[in-house]
Amino acid sequence: MEDECVVRADRQVFTSEVDLGIALQLLADFRTVRDHALKNTEAPHFWSAYGRVRRLVNDQTKTKLFVSYRPRYRRLPAIRAAVVPDDAAGLRRTELEMILRIFEPYRLVHVELAIDFSERAQ
Repeated sequence: MEDECVVRADRQVFTSEVDLGIALQLLADFRTVRDHALKNTEAPHFWSAYGRVRRLVNDQTKTKLFVSYRPRYRRLPAIRAAVVPDDAAGLRRTELEMILRIFEPYRLVHVELAIDFSERAQ
C-alpha cells in the first residue's frame, strides 16, 4: 500500500522596486479590497517596516495579494508582496508567473510549500 501526498506551491513572498501604480494597472485580474496605513501600536519601540499595505484579490481563483509599500527605512525595497493562494485550489503556475512578470525585477524572499497527505496516510 502506497501513501500518497500532493506537494503544491503555497504562499510566496517577494520584493521589488517597480512603480506600484503601473503594477496595479497591469494586475487586471485583481481588485483592491483594502488599502490602509499600518499603525505602530508600540511606537517608538518598534516601527513596522512599511507604512501601508494594499490587499487585492482575484475573484476567479481566490488568490490574495498583499502589497506592503512606503518603506520606513532607507535600505528596504520599495515593495514587499505576499501571494496567498486559495487553500483548496492552490497556486497556479500561470498566475504566479503573471504576477512575477509584472513586478520584474523581483527577488523571492520566502517560499512555502503545502504538503497534503491522503486520508489513508498514517
